[in-house]
Amino acid sequence: MDVRAVYNEKEIGFLIEWDDPFQDNEHHRNRGVKTFKNRFVKAVGEIPREPGIFRDSIALQFPVKPTLKRRIPFFRGDSNNPVNLWGWKSDAEAGGGTPVEDNNALGIRSPISKQSEGEQRVRGKGFWKDGRWHVVMIRTLQAEDEDDIQFAKDRIIHIAFNVWDGSNGEHGLIMGLSTWRLVYLDVPPSNHFRRG
Repeated sequence: MDVRAVYNEKEIGFLIEWDDPFQDNEHHRNRGVKTFKNRFVKAVGEIPREPGIFRDSIALQFPVKPTLKRRIPFFRGDSNNPVNLWGWKSDAEAGGGTPVEDNNALGIRSPISKQSEGEQRVRGKGFWKDGRWHVVMIRTLQAEDEDDIQFAKDRIIHIAFNVWDGSNGEHGLIMGLSTWRLVYLDVPPSNHFRRG
C-alpha cells in the first residue's frame, strides 16, 4: 500500500493506492460465490467466512483524541479511546452513491456507528485500473463534531489502515490491517532570509 498526504490552510487529503488483481464492486452476503472468487487459504483459528460476493474497501483510522502519552489499541480503539474511521466502499462508488462514510468505533466488540448525515464531512473518490485501486479522501483540518479527528500543524497524529479484498472473502472483521503509523503536519519553512 502506498499512501501520500497533502494539506493546505483548510483541508487535508490522502491518496491511498494498493494492488488488487480483481475489481470487486458488488456486495451480497449469503449468495453464491463465483468460482474464481473462492480461492483463499484459511488461517488457523480464523473467523469463518460467510458465503457471498464482497466488495473491495478501505478505511483510514484516527484516534479521536490523539496522544503519545498512552497506548491506543490500533484495531478500532476501545471504550476509553474511540477512533474515527473514514471508510470508502467500491460498490457505493460503482453504484453512483456516496462512496465515503465518516464513522466511529469503540473497539472490535462494539458495532461501528455511522455519523449522522449532517456530520458526514469526509468526501472521496476511487477507481481501479490495471490491477490497482486509487482512492482519495479529503476533509477539513478542523471539524465541529467532537467525534472527529482534529488536524493541526506541528502535531503528530496516529493513522492506521484497514483494507478488504472482496475476492478473498474479506468482510466485517476479516481484513488486512496495519498498526499505527504517524502523520505530521509540518510547518512549511519560511521563504524569507534573515540578514544578520
